[in-house]
Order: sequence, then C-alpha cells, then structure tokens
Amino acid sequence: MSAKGPVVLILEDDESLGAALTSFLKKKGIEAVATASAEDARDLLRENRIQVMMVDCLLPGENGVDFVQSLRRDFPSTLVDIVLMSGIFVEPQFIKDSIRQTQAVAFLKKPFELDDLLPYLSKLNVQTEAASPRKGLYQAFGISSLTGRDKKKILESLDDIHGFDLPFIYNFLIHSKISGHLNVVDERGNVFGITFASGVIVGVDLADRDTFLGKLLIESGYILPEDLDLVLNMKSSKRIGEKLIHSHLLSPHGFEIVLANQMSIRLSRTILDSPVKVNFVASDVEMMSPHVDGERLERFIHDWVAAKLTGEWLKAHFTPFGNSMVQKGPEYRLQHPAFMMPLIASLERLVDVLLTGATLNEILEKRIYPQETLLKALHFLMCLGVLVLRERPRVRSVEDQKKHLKNIHDQFAGKNTVEAYALMVRMTTSNEQNPDLVFQEFIALLGTPPGSAHRDQVSTYNDIKKIAKSAFDAVKSGSHAKIKDELLRNDMEKKLKASQLFDQARGMLEKSQFGAALSALEKVEKLDPKFDKIRLHLVWARLGNIDGSSNKSQGFKLVDDDLMLVEPEDKFDALYSFVMGLYAKARGDYPAAKRSFEKAVAMDSSLIAARRELAVIATLNKPKQDVFNQDLKTLVGSLFKKR
Repeated sequence: MSAKGPVVLILEDDESLGAALTSFLKKKGIEAVATASAEDARDLLRENRIQVMMVDCLLPGENGVDFVQSLRRDFPSTLVDIVLMSGIFVEPQFIKDSIRQTQAVAFLKKPFELDDLLPYLSKLNVQTEAASPRKGLYQAFGISSLTGRDKKKILESLDDIHGFDLPFIYNFLIHSKISGHLNVVDERGNVFGITFASGVIVGVDLADRDTFLGKLLIESGYILPEDLDLVLNMKSSKRIGEKLIHSHLLSPHGFEIVLANQMSIRLSRTILDSPVKVNFVASDVEMMSPHVDGERLERFIHDWVAAKLTGEWLKAHFTPFGNSMVQKGPEYRLQHPAFMMPLIASLERLVDVLLTGATLNEILEKRIYPQETLLKALHFLMCLGVLVLRERPRVRSVEDQKKHLKNIHDQFAGKNTVEAYALMVRMTTSNEQNPDLVFQEFIALLGTPPGSAHRDQVSTYNDIKKIAKSAFDAVKSGSHAKIKDELLRNDMEKKLKASQLFDQARGMLEKSQFGAALSALEKVEKLDPKFDKIRLHLVWARLGNIDGSSNKSQGFKLVDDDLMLVEPEDKFDALYSFVMGLYAKARGDYPAAKRSFEKAVAMDSSLIAARRELAVIATLNKPKQDVFNQDLKTLVGSLFKKR
C-alpha cells in the first residue's frame, strides 16, 4: 500500500473494533489501516507515512506498551502520535505510567465513543467543530441540543487545562445541574476537590491552614482563642462546630456564616495561574448548607475575572476564537444582573458593540475599548452563558487570516524562547511536558500557509513559525530549562526587592506619608503584580492622597478601579474592612466608616491604624458644647472639671 496522504494505523486484535475505526475515519476523509499483528504493524510503518497509531495495550503475545517503546528509536514522537487503548488496564497509575513510557498523546478507555478519538487527530486536519475538548467546553453554551449525557462527556474529555478555565467549568456544572465531584491537581501535585449537588456547590476540599475553621472563627470575632482551646481539649467525637454550639460558645447562625466564608475563600484559592489537570466523576450528592448557588457564584466569577485573570492569558485564550462572532447565549436577558456589575457597566454600550455580527478579531481591531478590559468583560459574560462565540459560517478569507496572524505575531513580540514556548502552551492548552504536541497544535492553530501572492502574510507566517521552532528546539535541546532557571532567579530577585520596598511603604502608610507610600507601592506592583494584598495597600495610599488632590473625581476613579481588582479572598481580611472604612470616610459617610473600622478591629485587634481612625470618627461625631444654652450645674461642672 502506498499512501499519498496522512494515514492512521490501528493495531487491534478485535476485528469489529478495527473495522469500525477504519470506517469512521474514512468518513472523515482519512485513510486508515487496521491489523492484529505487531510484526505487520512494523512493516506498515516502514512502508507508509503513518502519522497517528492506535495501539491496544493487550496484544496477542506482546504488550502494547512494550511494543511502542521498541518503536520509538525509529519512529520518535515528532513523527508518530500514539493513542493507547484498553478495556482491562484502566487503573490511573497504569494510564499515567504508560503515557509517560510511550510518549503517547492519549489513552482511551474501552468502550469509547468514536468521536472521542477526534481531538487526537488534529495533525491530520480532521474537520470537526469540537476537535479540542477545551474548545468544545467553551462552545457548549451555544449548543441548545446538548443533553445531560453530552455535557458529562465534555467534562470527562477534559484533562490538561489552565487554572483560569475553572470559573467557566464551575458555572457550567451549576448551570447544567450535574451532581458529582470535580478533582483538580495543580503543578505541585496538590489535590483539591469541589462537590456539586444539583446546581449548587456544597463542598470545597482544600488543604489550607489560613482557612482552618477555628482560625476563621477567631478572626471573624465569633469566638476567643481560649474558647477554641477549650473545645479542642474536650474528649468528644463531635466536630469543632458542634462542640462550640453545644457549649454555648457559638450560635448556629454564626457558625453557618463562617462555614460559608470558608467555602468562598477556598473556592477562590482554586483559581490558579498555572496548568492543572481535572477529572469529573458524576455521582449522587446530598444537598447541604451552606452552599454556593448560581447567583453567588456569578459575583465570584466577576471578581475572579477582574482580579485574577491576566491579560496575557486572555489574549492567548481567545486566539483560536478570533474568527468567531459574538451571539446571545441561553442566559441572555436585558435585565441580567451581570450587566450592572462593574466590569460591564464601565464599558459604555459594550453589548451593542459585541452583537453587531463582526468577528472577535474585527471588534478588537476597532480599539473601541482597552483590549484587556474588553476581553475580561466578554469572558465574564461567556462564563455565565449570557454571550457565546460561534464560528463564522464561511471559509476564512485572506483578510481574516491576516488579522489572525497579526494577533498571534503581536503576542510574540519581545518574548524570549521561554516566554514564547509558554505562550504556545497557553494558546494550544497542550501539556507543556509534550513539546512535540505543543508544536504540532500550534502549527495547526496558525492555519494554512498564505499563498505567495500575499507577501506580507507569508512574511508574518514564516516569522511566527521561526519563533515557534526556536522555542521548540530550545525545549528539546535542554537550553530552555537553563534559560527558565535564569529567569526564575531574576524573578526571585524582583520579588525580594518588591518585599523590601513594600515594608518601607507599609511604614510610610502607618506614618500617614501617603505620597511617598504610593510611589513605593507602584514600584512594588511593577516588580511583582501579584504581591500579596498590593491592591488594598494601593487603595489605602490613594485615599490618603485624595484630601490634598486637586482632582478628587479622578482620585476616586483610580480607587474604584483598584477595588474592582481586589481578589475575592482578600475581602474577608481585616485590611479590606479597614480600607472600606477609609473609602466611606473619604466619601463623607461616617456611620458606614465607623462600622467598617469596628469590623476591622474585631477581626484584627492589632490593627492600630483602624483604632486610630475610630478615635478620629468619635471626635468628628462628638457634639460641640454650647456654653450659652447649658444649665448652671453642667456649666459650673465643666469649668471646674479636673484635667
């Protein structure tokens, strides 16, 4: 057999499955051949341009994993993608080990749907709307015909994603009212789980000392440290909350509030700026209280998108959707609460601009709004299912291709090989440990090379491909790791300098030296944009400068922008209450300021600045004495009062 195009080779001893796979691929325009013999498979590999090979792990007389390992010297992962299959060896550790040993791109558990194979045939240009499981996820709200089973399949097909994909997944599960457990593993191997029950989140398991229940109860002012020590020393099988309530040290209502806060903080801390692996297991789950419902999650998602999601991630995330049009989603309605939230309200006529029928690249090219703000607003509305993206129903034109390539080229500008490779990973959402797959997926994302008649586009295309190839070669050669280590050292130096500057700025704030503090904090932000609670300290400094400012409205605008970027978990901190007290005071709302300062002190009695502000508020609220209208006894008493 002499193949002219790409070929899939299927090594499978089940003749019916082999025939079904070859027939299915033929309908997709892909030539495939099946065999039950490992020796025949070797001959077929030598004689044909095999690009993808499907291998059963249990072969007659030979182990499929061993067979692939023996091939890798002559057919490395850059030449042939391996998709392993098994209906017997399905233990997680076996799957993990076999993928690592064979450098496979996937492991399919039998029985599987034939469509499940499509995401792993991207190098063959299989025409399928949901070639990427992750892209299929983001298109799900736009497909009204999806059944509950279809939605579960979308979730089960996910594996390597980014932590910033989780807000969409959380709302997708709540919107779909699917019950079960979502397990997430971060880069360091830390595992956390989110439990869903018919449209609400009922549990967030996360090993985090800062959110231990006892610590939160003390910080929230519900119990004293000695109360906690007392119940911890009790010999009882009851949980800490039950002990406290039974001992009349805590009210059930207070306990519910703190449990809800604990869940909120932990949920927010799952939104990580790093790759994660996910696994969803559908199961019956009992409804419990407290829980996070859809309305509360919407507010969380707004804050996560505003404060946590970076501009670089958003640009890379939307790159594959550049030729898509924005349309109304299943949750669209004129009075949707999302339209009143700061991200959307700050962009005048945003929805009208988005719903003109233009593609995303065309909207971005108009530069009506700041790009990062626009992408955050669009992403927020997509996470809620208010808006969706649909591919324009026509072949990509020369002009579309030009915009697409320019978008990618702009994102690569000024990046070294490490940063370029990281960008390729973000754009393709491929596993960074598999550079061959990352490079293949990225070249597929670029699209068909432009014709020679379009010289500018050819130049841009070749330039992008050259950058991508340099990044790929650096990873394969090992020089990538050395550059990455050097960048990490530089990053650590920046963080150390930021920490030193921050300590100085904090001291300035305590001394009410707001101008100098603001200057120092802005330097901290440039060195380390994610410095702990930097946003709250910037607000503190800005509010301190407002009284002496010639343009108070601009000062409050900057403060409002900073407050929108405060991470949700920081809103449960004493510093947040203190800053909101300063904000209310600057606005002239002294009762609200007093309440916020009191809350800050209750949460952290060592916060001297909050105590000082309370004293100032007390002075402002103290009525002036009128000596002409006082009675004689009071007047004489005040005159001779011991000082």
